Amino acid sequence: MNRAILLHQIITMKKMIISALLIGTLFNACNKKEKTDPTPEPSNTFATCGTPGIHKSGLTYGTMNDQQGNTYRTIIIGSQEWMAENLNTSVYRNGDSISYVASSAAWSGLTSGARAYFNDSVSLTCPNGSLYNGYAMLDARQLCPAGWHLPTDSDWNELIGYLDPAFDPDTLGEQSAMAGGTMKSTSTAYWEPANASRSNSSGFSALPSGFRSMNGSYENFNGTAQWWSSTPETTDSSYFWFRVIPYGANGVSRVSSNPRFGFSVRCVRD
Repeated sequence: MNRAILLHQIITMKKMIISALLIGTLFNACNKKEKTDPTPEPSNTFATCGTPGIHKSGLTYGTMNDQQGNTYRTIIIGSQEWMAENLNTSVYRNGDSISYVASSAAWSGLTSGARAYFNDSVSLTCPNGSLYNGYAMLDARQLCPAGWHLPTDSDWNELIGYLDPAFDPDTLGEQSAMAGGTMKSTSTAYWEPANASRSNSSGFSALPSGFRSMNGSYENFNGTAQWWSSTPETTDSSYFWFRVIPYGANGVSRVSSNPRFGFSVRCVRD
């Protein structure tokens, strides 16, 4: 066999195994039952849901509005300003609607932008936000409002490197064994099981909002937090880097996925 082909197969196999371990087999799956479209969310209620205990007391938070009028807390970490909540817009920056897809079969066949609420439950949008597939993340109409953008792989590395200067910027897998703990909300109502050493000292206030798999099933609510980056993976440009934080540990990992998955989104200021 050609050596270059063999090397590519080995790299691809490694990527698939690590991705499966980090976002699938290590955690319990949640309810996979297909449901109908939820009742549309009331306009601009996300900003005022008032969920207590998510953010870090004693830190100074700012605010930003998305293109739909939802208001979010923001936090300055190093030289960056990040959303301190997950995005929940149902429209792109230009006002076009982002398709809501409830059907698992329809989700699995998508090649265009879409979003969903975990388990199709409107009640979970605050404080968890929406799950967006990679096609929505890549859409030229843009998910983030003017003055903000979907983070690149470099943006994520800058954040994690600020929190842990000893992190590995190029790895496929765990970048830092401690940065995730500084990013996790300390609320005991969400992370399951709670790991007492998490501090949310950065103010990032990560919640385990789960994800939607490429076959349309919903996975790992209260188990993992993951967010898209807009940067394609080096060895396979059809895959895109994302970050994942698991329950029960303080690590944060750099993994890649095809755009048929649905992850949370955090925007960072331009």
